[in-house]
Amino acid sequence: MPLIGKKKLQALTPEILQELQNRLFLNKAIDLRERAIVGLGALAGLRQSEVIGLTWDKIDFRSHTIHIDMQYCQGEYKRPKHGSIRIVPILPGLEPLLKEYRLQSSSMRWVFPGVKGQPMAGDA
Repeated sequence: MPLIGKKKLQALTPEILQELQNRLFLNKAIDLRERAIVGLGALAGLRQSEVIGLTWDKIDFRSHTIHIDMQYCQGEYKRPKHGSIRIVPILPGLEPLLKEYRLQSSSMRWVFPGVKGQPMAGDA
């Protein structure tokens, strides 16, 4: 296992993933948008810049995948870090959350639009 400082990193086991999904998706006290953002990072492995730059046309509910080929970083829409274009599976627990959020979203393009309809700022 790799070390960070003096702590060993542990892989996410199926049990830990299930517990994370349960806590994330059942906690209605957390805003739906925030749960979707956290879910994409924690359960789909998206970087912050990939979440910010995500557009609805990249989420394919029929094939249960997300196509990551762009990111929004420092005010620019560009290819992901180190050219890491990839297709990420949508875990079964994440899909209902994304579908529910899609129904509430007013944006036809950006999954998480900022105030002016562009991608939200990285610190938003």
